[in-house]
Amino acid sequence: MNKKELLEGLRYYQKWRKGADTQMLNSAEVTRYIDSAISVVEVTGTKLVNQALLRKNIIDKIKVTRGAMILDGYDDLDSCVEFMDELIKEVEAL
Repeated sequence: MNKKELLEGLRYYQKWRKGADTQMLNSAEVTRYIDSAISVVEVTGTKLVNQALLRKNIIDKIKVTRGAMILDGYDDLDSCVEFMDELIKEVEAL
């Protein structure tokens, strides 16, 4: 398995898990993807893994805040919402 296959498999499983109308993977495939992801994390340096997880956590918080702004009546074109979109792009690029 390579990185592309691992990510595709995990993303497919995650979409199914979140309710997408896709075929469920068998448990052996899911186990293989999860075990592979664990192996990658285990052999990757702690600092690199922690930085990636922190970046993901920050992006998730910004996206939640952006969503709350939309629910509070902000328009997608509002300068504050656009700022949040730019911030997400900047953090993703780190």
